[in-house]
Amino acid sequence: QLIHLIGGFIFSGPEYCRLAAYLDYLPSSVCYVIANICTFQAVKALGASYFNLLIQLSVLCTALLQRVLVGRRRTPLEWLALLQLVLAMCVFMHLNQPDGNSGTTKPQAPDAAPRDLMKGLLYMAVVIPTSS
Repeated sequence: QLIHLIGGFIFSGPEYCRLAAYLDYLPSSVCYVIANICTFQAVKALGASYFNLLIQLSVLCTALLQRVLVGRRRTPLEWLALLQLVLAMCVFMHLNQPDGNSGTTKPQAPDAAPRDLMKGLLYMAVVIPTSS
């Protein structure tokens, strides 16, 4: 990007480096940074499998934002497909819960898992709208 900036300055002159041109992208870049930081924290708190399931909610969030901000209408069949995606995600998360009797999961403190789960869900509440 530095080469692009230097090349633009050489070929276009000083008007290439106007501050107003860069400030136009400031809100989206701030959202991108916040989403990336929260993504790493959510993966750390939830684990990769739960994170991948919950990130599917960004599809539903994108559809809702398109409806509210752009006014794009979806057909009932599209909404049904989106709701099936969310329902399948919830069923899979429920079925993927580790058993208490199974020796495959490492033991945790009783209150450690819900705290990490809540912390991860809070991070996901930030990631999903900002990544949409």
